[in-house]
Amino acid sequence: MAAKSSDNEFVLTPQVPVRAAVLEATGLGAIAENWHGDDLPYTTGGPPTGYVNKPGYKEWIKGVHAPGHFSFGPYYVPSGVGSLSQIFFCCDHSNRGNADDDIATFDCVDYNQGGANLVNPLTVKVRDLPSNSWGFVVYLQGNGIEINPKMKIETRIFAHGGANIRFFKLHWTVNYI
Repeated sequence: MAAKSSDNEFVLTPQVPVRAAVLEATGLGAIAENWHGDDLPYTTGGPPTGYVNKPGYKEWIKGVHAPGHFSFGPYYVPSGVGSLSQIFFCCDHSNRGNADDDIATFDCVDYNQGGANLVNPLTVKVRDLPSNSWGFVVYLQGNGIEINPKMKIETRIFAHGGANIRFFKLHWTVNYI
């Protein structure tokens, strides 16, 4: 039986750095999957200009870009039965709006099931982040997501406009049985 979206949720960790050790696959059959922010598609925002090579991140700028999906993908098709036990979105923000303004919504869906939620989405508001800190992490909390080869897993960031946002890294740990 697949884990219900209500069994898992995204949690915001403002002002707390994630140690590199946390972003490693652990356990037998565990595989670390990592994407830089500019590796994934987008409909608004994008990589900053002026770099000779890829900068490794993308940005959404308030007043410049329209609200929309700032990041989506990777449309991951599991190679077997297992679980997705870790998801980390590593971001920062600036140019904050009002306390009640929404910055971004983070979610994870099964594209092959019409976008069915695999994790309860999390909307981060300006008031959720300390004014003296820029970096933040949104991560998966729960028992993990049961996965199988019939799925096409998509993680998304929807930029609402409450602040500028930069997306640096997406990390997953996939465990196969």
